[in-house]
Amino acid sequence: MPQRPQSVRLNELLPVPQVTDWDRDGTADAQDEWIELYNAARRAVDISGWTLEVTGQSGVVDTYTFPRRTTLQGDRYLLQFQSVTGLVLDDAGGRVRLLDADGDLVDQVTYGRLAADTSYSRLLQDNWTNELPPSPGESNAGAAPALRGKARPTATPTRIRPRR
Repeated sequence: MPQRPQSVRLNELLPVPQVTDWDRDGTADAQDEWIELYNAARRAVDISGWTLEVTGQSGVVDTYTFPRRTTLQGDRYLLQFQSVTGLVLDDAGGRVRLLDADGDLVDQVTYGRLAADTSYSRLLQDNWTNELPPSPGESNAGAAPALRGKARPTATPTRIRPRR
């Protein structure tokens, strides 16, 4: 079935967390894997009943369905950690699909093997790259100038909360 245009789309994913405690629970572990959605519209979209579908190299399919009353505000990001969804992104590569409540394909991305703490980020429409530093919950565009100079991101340090 062809993809339908939607304002909500997959925006970034990180399948191999290692050093960084991405979900800020105090431990850097596999549960720090994440998938990020973005709503490009100005209006909120109810994604209740929508499904994230993850397929690994082995062909095993796993799904997570968004609960009732899940709304993604306009021009906002929704970060979904493995600790919430239970979805395991295959370290060797795989596919992530976003399906609406009717089961119709909204968006999908196929990714390959990525280095630890490296995300796969959407630049424009269907252009994806692993050349940008991870930007969970934020625009990938802020990191785009690094791509122009062919700079490769270095290891991402563990996030430290600022002192007050």
